Amino acid sequence: MTAYIVAGYRTAVGKAPRGGFRFTRTDDLAAEVIKHLMASVPALDPTRVDDVIVGNAVPEAEQGLQIGRMISLLALPINVPGLVVNRYCGSGIETIAMAASKITAGMADCIVAGGAENMSQVPTVGWKTVPNYNLVKNHPDYYLGMGLTAEAVAKDYNISREDQDRFAYNSHQKAIKAIQGANSKSKSCLSQLRKLTSIKRRERKKPVPTWLIPTKVRVPIHLLKLWPVCALCLRRTGA
Repeated sequence: MTAYIVAGYRTAVGKAPRGGFRFTRTDDLAAEVIKHLMASVPALDPTRVDDVIVGNAVPEAEQGLQIGRMISLLALPINVPGLVVNRYCGSGIETIAMAASKITAGMADCIVAGGAENMSQVPTVGWKTVPNYNLVKNHPDYYLGMGLTAEAVAKDYNISREDQDRFAYNSHQKAIKAIQGANSKSKSCLSQLRKLTSIKRRERKKPVPTWLIPTKVRVPIHLLKLWPVCALCLRRTGA
């Protein structure tokens, strides 16, 4: 059996910890997107969804208690199960790979998959971080964050600062073009989310940003003026 991506939506990207969605739970955000997703495919009976697979890097607090199942209960009929997957930053893409594999293997016909995270409500490493003593003693680099890992990878594979800046610049330009050319369906999804977030923030009466606009740099050379934060951190710590 061949797996196909039929439709896909996402929320806007906000800032942490003071972004527009900081008062909105992760499961509420994900549920609204799934509802919009299902509405975009009216021919699909929601009861035919075999599973909801949710990627989440820190499944605790507001994102705990098996958030995958909570999201399926909020967005779909009670007979649709849900599960959560943690591969840190690769969690969301991993759920799509798992969904495609299950469909290809004949274990399912229809799966909703993707990542959900609100870093304004749950710290990057969780509320209680307790590293394994033996790993810290013998392999402290196992606990490196993404920034320091990126610096190490750049060094090992000889990826220059110029190459990274060029990639970042092109990525931002694509994001700006996509945001400016968002179709009506995408805007409709964002409108629903703005209403949801406005309810959460009604006492503060502050506007909810539609998108965290990418940096509108004119040329890649402007990026060279920015400090490489993680490389600076490496120098300061003597790592």
